[in-house]
Amino acid sequence: MAERPAPFPKTIHYAPLPMNNPAFNLAKSQVLTQYLQAKLHIQVIPKLYDNYEDILTAFQQGEVELIELGPLVYFTLQSQTEHATPLVSVKHHPQEEYYQCVLAAPIDGINHLESPPTQPAYKVALTQPLSTCGWLMTQHLLEKHGLHLETLPSQYLGSHEAVAMALIRKEHQIGGLARFIAERYANLGLRILDTSEPLPQFIMVANNAKLSADERNALQAALLDYRSNEQTPMGIYGFNPFSEKLFDRFQSIVAQNPHTQQYALKQEAVHR
Repeated sequence: MAERPAPFPKTIHYAPLPMNNPAFNLAKSQVLTQYLQAKLHIQVIPKLYDNYEDILTAFQQGEVELIELGPLVYFTLQSQTEHATPLVSVKHHPQEEYYQCVLAAPIDGINHLESPPTQPAYKVALTQPLSTCGWLMTQHLLEKHGLHLETLPSQYLGSHEAVAMALIRKEHQIGGLARFIAERYANLGLRILDTSEPLPQFIMVANNAKLSADERNALQAALLDYRSNEQTPMGIYGFNPFSEKLFDRFQSIVAQNPHTQQYALKQEAVHR
């Protein structure tokens, strides 16, 4: 029996995570958009933005119907609008339904954190201001060791891979990045110093000001059915249902560090 077309009266615009390489980001996005087009019999057009702040603005102005966000950016969007509906989480590991951030160092660098740090002060590599493993979780993990990120020299490098390579090249003493990226680079000379509690994975968010409940349900079902292959960068392991429990835990971390979210927003504006 032929699959019934979903009740979409319009084209869907999809904004993936901002990446330093627009060509790669477009290719990555097209794999998913082509799947959704075939599955739902609709047109899905990827729209690329340079940073998270521009994605949030586009979402609130109704320029996009579907976006991919990290937990911190989603938390920020929730505080700005009532039109953000989480659909699914992006799986980053076949057996795990959560995400973790780490503090890492060069393999032959420091092997434990101390307060106050030995001189010179630790130089910290960060991803992006609104990245979950950026300022917020790096600060959260450092505080467990009596350290405060605002007192240490730090630099935003733009991506988790850039942080890993900066540590391997010994350009920084500490870096904050996703655990699965740190593990990928471990054999090249990376050491994990500390790991966060389980966190929500990246989230696919629908704009409920632009999409009806039926349309959102159809998108959610299609994403949960999605399976890719090893050559596909986006959704290699598919998607999980959005976890309220994990997000509640993440909200408690943000509540413990209220100043870091405001700082991250300011830093995002500065680094645009």
